[in-house]
Order: sequence, then structure tokens, then C-alpha cells
Amino acid sequence: MSPAVKMGVCLADMRGDGNQVIKKVLDERKDKEQVEIIWLDARNDFKQQETQIAELIKRRVKVIIWQPVEAEKCLPLVQKLKQKKIMLVVLNNLPVNAPVDACITFDHARAGQLLGRFVDEALTTLPQDQLPARRPLNVLILKGPAEDRPAAEIAGALYTSLQGNSKVRLVADEEFTAADMGQDSQKVQQRLEPKINQTDVILATDSRLTEAAVAVVKTRGLAGQVLTAGVGASLKTSQAILKGEHEAEVDLMPELMAQCVFDAAQSLAKTGHWQYATQVVNGNYNIPAQITPVRLINRENLYLLEERWGKELKKGAKESEKGSQKAPVKEGEEQISSSPDKEEGDLKPKTTLRITTQEGKTVEVQIPGEVKSIETKESTKK
Repeated sequence: MSPAVKMGVCLADMRGDGNQVIKKVLDERKDKEQVEIIWLDARNDFKQQETQIAELIKRRVKVIIWQPVEAEKCLPLVQKLKQKKIMLVVLNNLPVNAPVDACITFDHARAGQLLGRFVDEALTTLPQDQLPARRPLNVLILKGPAEDRPAAEIAGALYTSLQGNSKVRLVADEEFTAADMGQDSQKVQQRLEPKINQTDVILATDSRLTEAAVAVVKTRGLAGQVLTAGVGASLKTSQAILKGEHEAEVDLMPELMAQCVFDAAQSLAKTGHWQYATQVVNGNYNIPAQITPVRLINRENLYLLEERWGKELKKGAKESEKGSQKAPVKEGEEQISSSPDKEEGDLKPKTTLRITTQEGKTVEVQIPGEVKSIETKESTKK
């Protein structure tokens, strides 16, 4: 029996963790529901995506799930698809001023608000000795290209949430191109290096930027001193939260997005319409849309991502404990690592004790759980 629906899926970059999750969910659905999917990966290349859209037209697909590269250039492609009466479901980044059939996207504004909320919660819930001493806190924002609508809307909501907060000061915002945010994060790290000593909090609109920030903070031995939060909850950033090298991530819940995008595409292919929840304005058009929720993930609720990442989440933490390089030790300090017995993947909180002797030597000891009380005993010299 031939598939009831032939569907094309053209993603901007299938290497991203979120897109890998979406692919897994869609593949599971297609096998159950007699849908043929033609997978295409533009690898963040607009010219390549142009070619791929032309290929899908030739292969006579009924519907395309499309994650555009450079959405501001995509109107001619949408016009070609509409002329061929191919239904179009856009994932996240709407082609500018284009009449698509459906848009499935996460709540951009809420993602920015949650980054701002992270800063407020850190100021009110973290012990003072775990917060930078400087007030107001110097905040550095890392954001994607201005033409990337989701990134721009996240950043806009973040700016609004920080306005009027006397406890923070925005020292800079750094904008990065799609090329900067590629698989090699060296460009991002190089731009962060000169600013890291004047920064207390780094907030990023994309996991690729967050991963670069966490790497710089770790290399400089500032994990836990420079607070970091991002958007995307990739595997690497999730592992960094588990290892105590990163504070929080806004999870875009790609599993839910995948279910919504499949439902919309399948319904449009079969009936020509779908049950949308709202509309978004796109130039001259109101686009039928589904806005999916987001959530803030930290160490306390990291268990919410265990089903997604499985053993890989805990594997990253275990490998770090075995073979990670120690952070640089300041002159006059000594670091002692404690390795208490615990089950693999234990997500319980840890406490780091910093002890300074009368002679000026500083020792750090990490222990599992929260400290209830501390007593000192002086040894008797013989």
C-alpha cells in the first residue's frame, strides 16, 4: 500500500539538537501513519535551500515542513510553492511578508521573559556567597542575527524584562551572524574573552552561543562566579547544568513542536485546512499559527530532560568527573576535590565550601547535599 501523504521536510540545519529531536518524532509518526517523508538539510545555506525547494516541487509533495534559512529572502520561494498548490508549514522563522498556510513556533516573548526571570531569581534565591560581589550585576547579552525573527523577539522581551531593575546593568549586547554561530564556536569565544572579567551574568538567545560562553567561563576558572543562562537546552548545555558549569536553559520543548508540526502538515495535505489556535501577523498577512510553550530548566528540574537525552545526559557528567581538566588555581590557593560515593546521574545539589586559613591559604571542598551546620576543631600540637 502506497503512503497516503508525501511530505517534504526542509530544515535549516539538521545538526542542531532540537532538530534531531524533531526528526526522531516525525520519523516515529510517519511509520505509524503511512506518511512518506523526504528529508532535506540546507546546512544554513540559502542557495542550497533554494535548490532543495525546487527538488521537492519536482517530486510532487503535497505539503512541505520548512525551516527557512534567511527568511527575508524567501518570498519568491513561497510564491513558487503556492503556484504549484503545495501546502506550506513553517517551523519557527516565518518568510517575511509571505502567505504560508501554517506556522508552528515556540513562545519567543516568554523565552526572553524567562531569561530575565532567571536573573531576578538568582538575586533572590542564591546564597550571597554564590553571587558575584559587584552590584549592580554586569549583564552581557549574546544574540543571533537581527534578521532572525525568533532571536530578535527573544532579545526584545529580555531587554524589557531587565528595564528598571536597579540590581543589574546591561554592559553590552553582542550580535552574531549564522556563520559565527556555526559548529566552530571559536569566533564567539574570541569576542567573549576581552569582556569576561567585567561580566557577572551572560544571557544567550541560542544554545550555540551558550555553549561558547560556558566554554570560556570554564576555561577561565569562573564557573559558578559568572552566571550563565541560554535558550535551547541542547545536550551540551544540559550536561553543563548537571556538572554545575551552567545555571539555566529555556527549553523549547521540541518534542511538542514536532507533534504540532506533523499534525498541521498531515491535516493540510489531507483536507486543506487544520485546527490552529491563533494567528500571527506577517506583513500583509495573518498566518494561522500554533504557539508552543517553553519552560526554564535548572539543576532542580533537570530530570524533565532525562527522557529526551537518556544515558547521554548522565554520561557527559560522568566523563567530566573522570577526565575533565581542573580550573586554574589562583596563586596562594589549593584545590581539593572530593569524590563522595553516589549513584550515576545523581541530580542532587552539591555544596562547595571555600575555607581560608589564618596563613592565607584557600581550600575548596565539594560535598553532596546542603550544609546544615559547620564546626571547627583545632588540632593540638605535640
